[in-house]
Amino acid sequence: MKKVLFLVLASFLALSACGNSEESKSEDKKEKQSSSKDDKKNEESKRPNKDKKEELDKEDTDNNSESNSDSLNEHKKDNNVNREFKNALDSAKNYQSVMPMSKAGLYEQLTSSAGDQYPAEAAQYAIDNLDADYKENALKSAKNYQDIMPMSDNELFKQLTSDAGDKYTQEEAKYAIDNIENKKSNQDTDYEDDTNTVTRENVMDFVETYEGETLDTGTYTFKEPEQRENGSWGFAFYTKDGDLAGSYIVDEDGNVTKYDKNGVEE
Repeated sequence: MKKVLFLVLASFLALSACGNSEESKSEDKKEKQSSSKDDKKNEESKRPNKDKKEELDKEDTDNNSESNSDSLNEHKKDNNVNREFKNALDSAKNYQSVMPMSKAGLYEQLTSSAGDQYPAEAAQYAIDNLDADYKENALKSAKNYQDIMPMSDNELFKQLTSDAGDKYTQEEAKYAIDNIENKKSNQDTDYEDDTNTVTRENVMDFVETYEGETLDTGTYTFKEPEQRENGSWGFAFYTKDGDLAGSYIVDEDGNVTKYDKNGVEE
């Protein structure tokens, strides 16, 4: 009986050991499967970032290639320009910096036999590629005329637009006339103020303007002007014999009043 019980117990222990072994193997298998799934997820999560980086790198490469291509094309374009065309453009730039011209005037200067004698195509290339504001050029030309040869608006417009003149368009000439300063510079204004103010030094000038001629110092002796209390200036003049011949009064505004030897206003 004891022997039978021993065999039953031994069999039970053996079966129990086998069960534990199988269970352990099953747990190991589950852990491996779980670990494999996690690795796969991590790999998949990394892949989009990698793909995105590769895509950005490709875009940068494409952009750089495009930029280099544009620079190369621009360089080729410059190299393909005829030397005479480049010279014409340089000449146009020189004229632009020292002498304001209209588009038509510049073209004539570049092509005429009395000018630079460039071919028409080279001159046109220069004008097409010159950075110029012809309205501002017209204004500069108008100012130059204003400084050396004052003109009426009609005369200035004709000078700016005529074929014998500057050859600006009517629109450019009108812009110049509308924007030229009608007021004199501060320096000119100061000078004008000085000449309009009656002083001891210029009171005789006002009298000569009034008379329309210079004072006859051969016949008369003119006394030194004196300023009166009201701000006006006055002086008398005498015959060579010393007799009073008359006098002048010049008010602050430059208005002249002449009196005879008896003090009666003439």
